[in-house]
Amino acid sequence: MSKSKTLVSVIVPAYKVEDFLPKCIESILAQSYKNLEIILIEDGSPDACGKICDEYAKKDKRIIAIHQKNKGLSAVRNLGIKKASGDFICFVDSDDYIDREYVARLVEGVTSSNGVDIAVCGFNEELPDNKVISGADATIGLLVGRENIDIVSWNKLYRKSLFTDNNIWFPVGRYHEDALTTYKLYSKSNKVSYIDKSLYHYVIRDNSIMTSSGSILRQLKEGENAAREAVSYFDKADSDALKDAASYSLCLARFRFIDCAISKRIDVSYFGAYRDKVLASKYEICKNKFARLRVKIYLCLLRSPKGFLYRLFRLLKHD
Repeated sequence: MSKSKTLVSVIVPAYKVEDFLPKCIESILAQSYKNLEIILIEDGSPDACGKICDEYAKKDKRIIAIHQKNKGLSAVRNLGIKKASGDFICFVDSDDYIDREYVARLVEGVTSSNGVDIAVCGFNEELPDNKVISGADATIGLLVGRENIDIVSWNKLYRKSLFTDNNIWFPVGRYHEDALTTYKLYSKSNKVSYIDKSLYHYVIRDNSIMTSSGSILRQLKEGENAAREAVSYFDKADSDALKDAASYSLCLARFRFIDCAISKRIDVSYFGAYRDKVLASKYEICKNKFARLRVKIYLCLLRSPKGFLYRLFRLLKHD
């Protein structure tokens, strides 16, 4: 497919972001790559988001403004996928903005080699090299935290058919829906391209889901749920590596509970409960091909009475 003829659908949710939305839209309109379909979906927002979407739709024929009752981020993204006319889709959260070359470089990524289904760029840290790897390797990297691969849905360009042909949708009504979806898309892709440039600007708001009161425990629980679902998803896979990677991701998710309990970011009672969960699977973890030496050392420290040595280690490390 010719790069210049590739239509890219950019899906932007809009809910309670009237102060951020114009900058987000302007950054999309300023793209050096012009063959865009910009789908703005106002999700029953009580502020001026709906009006802003309509005003921009009048200014540029590439913009489609859609209004619906509030259904949440997953429902917005799913609707955007269904409405998209492009062969490729990217998601831009409405409180973020993108570099002028964002879409152009991602399109280069998916057209640089036959069979590339997803292109990813950096958003905070520079990646070491431009490269193309298999979808299976990318999935493993995602699950075990390698390759600077992040679970988020934005900072990526997807072939639309990955969603529609494989019946992959964002789970409506769930927080951190990216963690429940991205690994499935990676596992169904032939190749994934990585772009050595940070092109996506992630804005942290004081009242965002990631920073709101009580969200840490919710994030931890969703992370564990996502890892458990990944274990189930890859249970019948032909690849033992994918099974091991999913199992290891569950181990890492449980260690996060332990560490947050030690640092008192969540109730300390979670330490004992999740120490028991981790130690119950210690032999499987030690046999896992992705388990790093330090994790095996952590297991030994956790086995000390009441996990005293591990507690001491974490407290000294973060002092």
